[in-house]
Amino acid sequence: DCFASKERVARKDDVAFIDALIAQAIASHDVDPDRVYLIGVSRGGWMAYAVASALPHKLAAFSSVLAGMPPPGRSTMPATPLPALIFGCTADPLIHYHGGKPWYALGFAEPVRSIDDTVRAWRELAGLPDTPDVVRLAASDVRQRTSVTRYMWGQAPDRLQVGLYRIDGAGHAEPSRLKRY
Repeated sequence: DCFASKERVARKDDVAFIDALIAQAIASHDVDPDRVYLIGVSRGGWMAYAVASALPHKLAAFSSVLAGMPPPGRSTMPATPLPALIFGCTADPLIHYHGGKPWYALGFAEPVRSIDDTVRAWRELAGLPDTPDVVRLAASDVRQRTSVTRYMWGQAPDRLQVGLYRIDGAGHAEPSRLKRY
């Protein structure tokens, strides 16, 4: 993930592995190189940020679910804009929506930026306006424990956009009607 030390990367370079997977898929499975998308959840979301920062020329877009980027100075920051879709849950006990590190995470988590700061980094890199289009989605939770609001920067779906799905009241679980953690 994007928190790996240089020593660890020297032993096991996950970004290089994903780069090789993309190359293999294009060469052997007739994958369109202009339509490679990446999504990661939790630590996989951290990995998505690492790959999007290191290999933006290999991706059409990426998504990160339940993961804020590391604070500045902790890893390579993105330098090339990409379409991004980020999902954050406000009651996540592991990856706090407002950033930081939970005291009980001990060695398995690192401090992260807030989800809003993460989205801002990608939005500003893309040169998108400050004000998003905001849509509150219809509630699917009959007990109304959660609600979802979509924020979208960039007007044209066929151009560069950065989106955020903020899921109020939800914890550390992928968006699902069937699972609740």
